[in-house]
Amino acid sequence: MKKVFNTLLFSFLAFVMVINVNAQEYEKNQLIPVNTSATVHTEKFDYRDFVYSSGVDNKGNANVTFGGIQNNTLSKTPVSINMLLFDENKKNIGFLTYCTDKDVSSNYAGLKIQANQTISFNIKVTSRYFIENKTPANVKFVAVMDENKYCQIGGYDKYAGLTIEQITNGDRSSTNGGSNLRLPNISFLFNTGFLIIAVVAIIIITILVVYGTILNALYKRMYAKKTGLAYLPFTNAYVTAKMAFGPIIAIISTAIFCISFLLVFIGLSIINTIVSVFFFIAFIVDIIKLITKNYEMLYFEPSVKNDNYSQNYSIDGE
Repeated sequence: MKKVFNTLLFSFLAFVMVINVNAQEYEKNQLIPVNTSATVHTEKFDYRDFVYSSGVDNKGNANVTFGGIQNNTLSKTPVSINMLLFDENKKNIGFLTYCTDKDVSSNYAGLKIQANQTISFNIKVTSRYFIENKTPANVKFVAVMDENKYCQIGGYDKYAGLTIEQITNGDRSSTNGGSNLRLPNISFLFNTGFLIIAVVAIIIITILVVYGTILNALYKRMYAKKTGLAYLPFTNAYVTAKMAFGPIIAIISTAIFCISFLLVFIGLSIINTIVSVFFFIAFIVDIIKLITKNYEMLYFEPSVKNDNYSQNYSIDGE
């Protein structure tokens, strides 16, 4: 009898211990005390057994550790979350907006999780996510706002001083002289991917402007006017070939050039390479014409030659 009682007691205690170690489930926008294991379900992710640890490292950073993050979608996607941070008075002091596509410093940078896959995860919480004079050590409560499905970052102070009730009611921080109007979030300007695109765009525009300026210098001498086509992709190729070899060759070569771009997508890049070399040679011819002022060199124009021939014939026949 005693043995049976001990067995039942042990089973009961084991059951209680299992219940205690399992994370409590919370809803979105529900306050979760720090050092509490919690689970929150969203449409895109299940955030399981995560804990915001109140302890900070020697740099003042805290950690949010996830026992598992499950991708509920049917496609590969970056890991992301929007988490609100509150002090002991349950007033917002920061906004953790995270996405692996925008992560450039941790081991998870660029990570994407497979459909229905579950992975353990950790987010380092630094001072960048907080309003002025607040740090990760000041956090006493957190709340999962949503899964940050559009992978946006920034706006860390837009809920500053608000309670979770005010935030869910749609309020925003009035930190600019009592006004609810805020400047647009421009944090995306400092994103590495955006900077690369911006630099490439500036380089391309600069090349087009310089190239077009050179073409127009010759165009004005040959045709007594300038053309805006010299500054645009594809049309500048036509202008290049026209001044080098005449309009008929220019039309034919530009048409082939445009078609060759379409052929590249099906793996036939050799034609595009050949035509590109042709236009490079045409540009060199234009440079030579600009320097030597020999504008008729290699210029083929049947209509002009026929007119000249007719005029000469009539004169000789008089």
